[in-house]
Amino acid sequence: MRKIGALLAALLLPLFSLAAAAETETGLSVGDQPMQKVISFEIEDNVGCLIEEPREYTFWEYPLLTAGGKRKTGSLKLCNHTSQSVHLYLDSVTLPYENDAALEYLAALRITITQGGEELYAGPYSKLNDAGGILTDFYLIAGEEREWNFELFCPFSYAGEAEKVSEPCVWNFRATAHTSRVGPVNVESEESWQQKAAILLIGAVLVLVVCVIAGLVHYVRSARHHK
Repeated sequence: MRKIGALLAALLLPLFSLAAAAETETGLSVGDQPMQKVISFEIEDNVGCLIEEPREYTFWEYPLLTAGGKRKTGSLKLCNHTSQSVHLYLDSVTLPYENDAALEYLAALRITITQGGEELYAGPYSKLNDAGGILTDFYLIAGEEREWNFELFCPFSYAGEAEKVSEPCVWNFRATAHTSRVGPVNVESEESWQQKAAILLIGAVLVLVVCVIAGLVHYVRSARHHK
């Protein structure tokens, strides 16, 4: 059965965009927000899913930095907790394009994203979706992890009030994984199938033996009758 399963077409496990659906308290301040987040790709019952911990918005998902305030730093860990390679995508960052005041704040806000010392993006938060922004895709082999480091700063030139105008910005991750078999191999069901096959084979052999004996008996009786 394993050989048969290995010959089947590759299974594509689509994942929906990971939308941060965390509830945010009214009057939330930047000091209350998580500074780290982990997004892991896992497969349960042959269904792929992206799991984020914690569920609350981090300071880079819901920016609330005030003008001239301290820089905020944190990290996002991207993990593949499966036994196969995963293709991970950051399709978009949902920005408040219909809210001019919020977009003005994000245009003033500076965000830098690095990975292992390599700069992935540095510039206005409002330009994350533009050409040269952070939108990307890459592969994670089985068990691999990557860490993105974030730094946000709001310059003195911004004259608005961040906590009044800012809105959550959803980072839309999704992933796909390929496997060479349809569904997980169930050892118990394979053994059961093998047992059934053995029983069928034994039954077929017994039927054949009975047929041969019956044929011999018929031949012997016919020979005696002709004598």
